[in-house]
Amino acid sequence: MEDVTIPVRAQHKFSVGNLQRYLSVKLRVPSDDTLNVRQYSAGQSN
Repeated sequence: MEDVTIPVRAQHKFSVGNLQRYLSVKLRVPSDDTLNVRQYSAGQSN
């Protein structure tokens, strides 16, 4: 199966550290877990 996600494009990048801190507080995701952010390559929506 073809991989449908790609690394985040430069124009869509945001602070993954800020997201990690937010998730740590709001969802109790451990702050030392590795967060991997990717995006759909094309033709997908949220």
